[in-house]
Amino acid sequence: MRILVGLLLLSTVSQVVKAQVEKVDYLWLVDVSGERNIYLEGIQHAIDTFYVVATKHDALRVYNFAKTVVTKEDIVDTDFYQYSDLGCMVMVLDSLIRNSSSRYVRAFVLSDFFHNAPMPDGTHFNPEMYADVRNDLVEVCTEKNVEISLLILPPSSLEGEYALDALQSLLPTSCTDTFGASPDHRTVDYLMQKVEAVDRLRGLSDEVVEENTPIATYIILGVFFAALAGMAIYFFKKK
Repeated sequence: MRILVGLLLLSTVSQVVKAQVEKVDYLWLVDVSGERNIYLEGIQHAIDTFYVVATKHDALRVYNFAKTVVTKEDIVDTDFYQYSDLGCMVMVLDSLIRNSSSRYVRAFVLSDFFHNAPMPDGTHFNPEMYADVRNDLVEVCTEKNVEISLLILPPSSLEGEYALDALQSLLPTSCTDTFGASPDHRTVDYLMQKVEAVDRLRGLSDEVVEENTPIATYIILGVFFAALAGMAIYFFKKK
């Protein structure tokens, strides 16, 4: 009976520890307008590697600019990938971070950051129009542990307005960084560092999360100490 109670307590403690490790919500917003897919193919290995590692323990959601940020209701297939509306994108980003169920949010925006809105009168990206979005992002970044990474692709064309600086002025500097995406190990290293950093922040490692090894170890130790206690009680009574 003592052994069973001990094992039950150890199992309960193990489950409580696991429940305390909160999952990260990884968000990807990928610009697929213009000819950007040419450059996306070059870093596909880095993205695939990140996906495998990040989804091992956490949640990952992917959105593309075309389906997420185009506001023109009558858009047709031939125009579907022409637009890169950074104003709409930053509003979607704010909403995704705000409504994430996790306290840990890591957002990656992959683009060449040329702004090209679908409406003729909305081609210019004016950060002053999104002051409310900035205020909301500042607030939510103080409530949650948020990092926003702007992954910069080489420009696929000169269409539109290069708006990286304007976009950065909207994002809280304390939780935003930039990285020049390239088809080599640097992109993989950058993404892996992001995963490893938030894992360390949560006190998480593969050894901790593996289900079989810790439980088996606890069971063995529990049985060992219970046996020692039983032997001690037996010899005490016999004496």
